[in-house]
Amino acid sequence: MESWMVSAILATITYIAMFVTYKNKTDTHTKSIDELKSKIEKTEQKTDNNRMDISSLNTQLTTVPTTEHIRQEFVSKELFQQMKEHIDEKFDKLENGISKILDKLNKD
Repeated sequence: MESWMVSAILATITYIAMFVTYKNKTDTHTKSIDELKSKIEKTEQKTDNNRMDISSLNTQLTTVPTTEHIRQEFVSKELFQQMKEHIDEKFDKLENGISKILDKLNKD
């Protein structure tokens, strides 16, 4: 065999080996890219879900009454007890006054 034929055969084998190698690398990279795309889509979907959850929670947070609002609207237990005792004292005084008036009216 002549040297140019050996060179041609080696060049052809080298070309075929390079072609197969590049094709395998391309297939591997294509698979990797597809996997990454699917992971990115899943991550975007999770991000969208989290964004919706955060929006919903922010909406709920704005509707929750604040402690100032609660203090203005509702009376504490201690204050309620004090007011109850004060009102009870007022009614007792009122009952005593009414009974005195009725006693005087009955005597007359």
